Amino acid sequence: MTKYWLSALTLSMVILTCIPLFTQAQEMQKVKIDSVFTLLKQHINAKDAAAIFALTGNNLRSNLTSQALQTFLEQQIFRAGKIQHSSLITYADNTCKYKIDFTQLSLQLYLNLDKENKIDLFLFQPYQSTVVLKKESPVATSNAMASVQDKQVDAIARQYIQQKNTVALSIGIIKNGQLSTYHYGETAKGNGQLPNENTIFEIGSITKTFTSTLLAWYVNEGKVKLTDPIIKYLPDSVVANAALQNITLLNLSNHTSGLSSLPDNFASSPVLRH
Repeated sequence: MTKYWLSALTLSMVILTCIPLFTQAQEMQKVKIDSVFTLLKQHINAKDAAAIFALTGNNLRSNLTSQALQTFLEQQIFRAGKIQHSSLITYADNTCKYKIDFTQLSLQLYLNLDKENKIDLFLFQPYQSTVVLKKESPVATSNAMASVQDKQVDAIARQYIQQKNTVALSIGIIKNGQLSTYHYGETAKGNGQLPNENTIFEIGSITKTFTSTLLAWYVNEGKVKLTDPIIKYLPDSVVANAALQNITLLNLSNHTSGLSSLPDNFASSPVLRH
């Protein structure tokens, strides 16, 4: 059987990823929600309940009449005054969570859209700030702080590693062909041992970013096709598995292969989680 081998790293990453189109779709959805949010702010400041109701979709309207929405807005939202400032807190599962500072108080708003780009979720709550606890003393590091780059890395790394619930952090930078590594914290809480180049981290979903880039590059270079069956790139020892015969690289990339996220015989090792 003719084989066209990708590196083991590349193939394993392809199996775990989604293609850039998925990331682009997510970003586009966020842009759409932001656009509707901009309109919402204008209508709230104008105290225009009818215009806000016009932005809602059929699913939301099945549980919320225009009169009920108007009553809610007049009693709970319009009384808070004009919107002075707003910011995005999080974006996850196609839902944006915003902080809105009114004249009188601050609220948080959960907002998402249906397939017609109409409001499907419209939920106000009292704003809850997230308090980040910090470690009392500077965390140990291999960073010599001898160059401008060292200091720039440290300024960014400290924002993460000095949080109360973080344990370890390793950073690698390739610049002008030279590799620089920086390590912070400890390999297990309380053991005082710095991580190094050989420390194993569980990097999880961040591999999707790198894998999607690699897959897109191979497709654009004509080295692979999304319609290729995965058995084309697998060892002979597993090619005979009937469950793999109709799975393509596209199925892996958009999570339609039917395979479990982890094999039943996957043996975990002690690792640091991201």
